[in-house]
Amino acid sequence: MLVLTFLTVFFLIWTLLNPRAMLEHVRGFMPGTSSNSIKGEWVGHIDIYGVQDPWHRALLKPAVIRFRLGTQDYFLDNYGGTGEISIAGQPPQTFHLKALSISAKDPNHEFRTSLWLDGYHPNDPKDLVSGSFHGQWKAGESLSIERDLFTGYDMKGVLVKGTDDDYNSLVQAMNAAAGAKP
Repeated sequence: MLVLTFLTVFFLIWTLLNPRAMLEHVRGFMPGTSSNSIKGEWVGHIDIYGVQDPWHRALLKPAVIRFRLGTQDYFLDNYGGTGEISIAGQPPQTFHLKALSISAKDPNHEFRTSLWLDGYHPNDPKDLVSGSFHGQWKAGESLSIERDLFTGYDMKGVLVKGTDDDYNSLVQAMNAAAGAKP
């Protein structure tokens, strides 16, 4: 009984001190996402402008990316989801985006996350995409994302809320501009 009382008091104090966070948690259980929410389908261009690993040749290639963000952990306020990246001249690759977290107290909405190709293996020399990323979310506008500098591709891009049709149109336009076959 004492534990239940303690948890109830803790919950009430937390709710009073964090009313905005409580509303976001309640909204997380509701269907649909607003344009001001980070949850939803994101689509955009990614520029690949080099490779960190000196054993691979440098390159400049466009890419198109899409992913669907949903709440991954309500308690830690983390987001995650699945997606696909299409690099000009290569077949699309699916991935998981994990542990994207934005502090409610950060006015710049900066975040860190990780992107892992399906079938990821740490010793795969062909996987130049998987790794950690950072970026900034502008509510109702865009999501910028950039690869952290370790190994693999140097990547930077901007995404907006979009649909599968938007993604497919961007992939077709990218491949036509690059003279590549999908």
